[in-house]
Amino acid sequence: MSNLDAPVDNTPYSDEELDHFKDLLKSKKRETRQEIKTLKERIEDLTSNQEDNQSGAAHHQGDIASGEDERE
Repeated sequence: MSNLDAPVDNTPYSDEELDHFKDLLKSKKRETRQEIKTLKERIEDLTSNQEDNQSGAAHHQGDIASGEDERE
């Protein structure tokens, strides 16, 4: 008998506890998606600002390395 054949109600948790965990996971999923969105926006801002700064500035190795460090 594989795990897929196991009964659905084979759990030590009550329905209330399962609902609690389900709500908790949904909340964490929303928070994580928002954090990913925020991080993507920050990366886009850094990339955009870096391109603006590099276009008018001398391309000194130290400046480029610092910019790379900030992006990471």
